[in-house]
Amino acid sequence: RGSGPTRWTATQGAAYTRRAMDLGAIDLFLFDIDGVFLAGKEQPRLVSGRRILPALRERDVPFRLVTNTSTHSSKHLADSLGALGIDVVAEEIHSALDATVRAAKERHPGGRCFVVGERGLCEAATSAGLTVVEAPPADLVLLGLCRDVDYGLLNRAARCLLDGAALLACHRNRLWLDDDGKALSCGCWLAALELAAGVCAEIFGKPTAAFFDAARRPFDAPARRCLMVGDDLDSDIAGAQQAGMHAALALTGKTSREAAAGHEVVPDLWLDEVDDLVELLPR
Repeated sequence: RGSGPTRWTATQGAAYTRRAMDLGAIDLFLFDIDGVFLAGKEQPRLVSGRRILPALRERDVPFRLVTNTSTHSSKHLADSLGALGIDVVAEEIHSALDATVRAAKERHPGGRCFVVGERGLCEAATSAGLTVVEAPPADLVLLGLCRDVDYGLLNRAARCLLDGAALLACHRNRLWLDDDGKALSCGCWLAALELAAGVCAEIFGKPTAAFFDAARRPFDAPARRCLMVGDDLDSDIAGAQQAGMHAALALTGKTSREAAAGHEVVPDLWLDEVDDLVELLPR
């Protein structure tokens, strides 16, 4: 986190760094999806990214897309990216949905699961062998983004928790970038459920260190040699830095340059768009 004014130094293109950064010393690149590559949910549009992944593949540098998305499977995300010209496979995506459902399966195999979320989270829970229920009792409550949340749904979830169900959440983001601008995210109703039931959710997505550690573990990459690129100062930038990684803020998403300038979280690198990284890579 920053303390006092920061002096920024221009590098190449539209990238600014607060200290010398040698991208040749980075063993693993992690990228958020929404706000870095895409904007919008129902009609996603590409905001950047056609150059950076091919450039990393050309140099045999590994990467993963790491996302708090809780509405779609990794395969669906890969297909959506592919349709817009970003060539990835599901195995290259590390999502909060997958991490949360995996933990639910391990801790409550075959358990009764009340879902505050959308179709993708329900389908993932069912595929993991959990029994999705629509009312108490339940062994656990799974929470993700739910754009048709209402009083009845939250009230039933609260009753499950008051009866002893565990609360597992994909993340606690306050906002996300919808097709028409900033929109409420699941952290808002997560706070309501925690307050009502007097419980504290376990979070499995960003900004938890466990999420970032799980993304880098298959590559045996030390945290200090990883770079996270995201658009959220709390979940992406602060989360990665607290996990020991470098962090770059992409200004194509929810955080503007003006909003970031006075924030207590200070990125190691600012990018007008993620493809600006290409100019900073070793030849």
